[in-house]
Amino acid sequence: GRDKTNDVVVASTLASRVHARVVSREGNYFIADQSSNGTFVMVDGNAREVRLRREEALLGERGWIGLGKPASSHGAHVLRYRLERRSA
Repeated sequence: GRDKTNDVVVASTLASRVHARVVSREGNYFIADQSSNGTFVMVDGNAREVRLRREEALLGERGWIGLGKPASSHGAHVLRYRLERRSA
């Protein structure tokens, strides 16, 4: 979100102060929307973009996250992500 105390700060008026959280659970990563405008997730290799409204979704290995507007529309509200698995 926009708040400067966040781990990832997004300088976009479309992002809420604390827009979303990424959490680890049982070896997987999930994104949980906490915003007013919704969070959009587009996983690489999947043509369908998912809109979250106070919900959570499993993150794929790589993709795009749109804060407040679809990721497919590109702009300062969009984050590119890649999950890296660490071997034990």
